[in-house]
Amino acid sequence: MDKVVPACISAARKCKIDAVVSMRTTRIAVLLEDVHDRGNENAIIRTMDAFGFQNLHVVSTMAPRETRSSRKIQRTDKGARKWVTIHNWNCLDQCVAHLRSQGYMIATTHPGSGTGIQRVNFNDKLVLAFGNEQLGISQKLAQLSDFNFSIPMCGFVESLNVSVAVAVTLFQAFAQRMDRHQQSSQGLTSDEKTHLAQEFYHQSLADLLGARVVLAPGQPNVS
Repeated sequence: MDKVVPACISAARKCKIDAVVSMRTTRIAVLLEDVHDRGNENAIIRTMDAFGFQNLHVVSTMAPRETRSSRKIQRTDKGARKWVTIHNWNCLDQCVAHLRSQGYMIATTHPGSGTGIQRVNFNDKLVLAFGNEQLGISQKLAQLSDFNFSIPMCGFVESLNVSVAVAVTLFQAFAQRMDRHQQSSQGLTSDEKTHLAQEFYHQSLADLLGARVVLAPGQPNVS
């Protein structure tokens, strides 16, 4: 599969896209269960893009999510969401079943229990699941998961903001990926790189034209 680069994409932009794609992975994905604050979600998406994690699964089963529309949040939307593939679900069971069919294990987070984050093998094909800002992960998700992990802390607080917890976790996974002996098994296949680069070229072209491209294949809501 050959790349088709739009004529108006500069050589520098093409090099940037190719460099980003070369470091992308789908072996580690993130699942957010009923995270209501759009600011938290946007911060998580920025972290995913920064560290090279492509797939985000957003499960919404509770009340309508918060849709704050401040200029800052809108800017964050424009800056990061277009580079991450977002799969939206309204049924947790079907989301997990889909991920299992793709060969993923499910790892949940809960403060003070489970495997310490420093002992998690991020070379496995993992979905890292994070829960609601107030309630954390649901009992159902805890039961569906393969294991739980925690971020060690030594202060008075017992938990982190969900976007901070995701950032700490993804940096740990990123650090493992940076081991030169492990990179080859963590990246995309040649065809996957070509496909993603093509989508990024189209998004860059849309930016020039003032449009917006939704990265495919974004999983539609499933009832």
